[in-house]
Amino acid sequence: MPDTLDAHSRRVDELEREVTAYLSEYGPPGDEWRQRGACLGVDPSVFFPERGEATLQAQIICAECPVRVECLTWSIVTRERQGVWGGVAERTRRLLRRRLDPERGGYAASA
Repeated sequence: MPDTLDAHSRRVDELEREVTAYLSEYGPPGDEWRQRGACLGVDPSVFFPERGEATLQAQIICAECPVRVECLTWSIVTRERQGVWGGVAERTRRLLRRRLDPERGGYAASA
């Protein structure tokens, strides 16, 4: 179990760096990225599974997506609470939002 927690922590660190770098360079994303997503035309239920259902199919699609970072960043900035965005499920995005909270020294985003 500790190896799993370490791997998850490293993954969250990596995601935090990606989102921070994107925001530093471009600021909050608009909506234009949506038309270039690998998810375009995919059944939305893949990205919004019922509680307890697997998110692996969504993560596989997102892994090859050219706008994965924009999608994830958008979901963090807009505080999207449901679904898989940028290959990241709800629980991990909550952790990222806390890490990026301006009150804790993170990115000051307004949505």
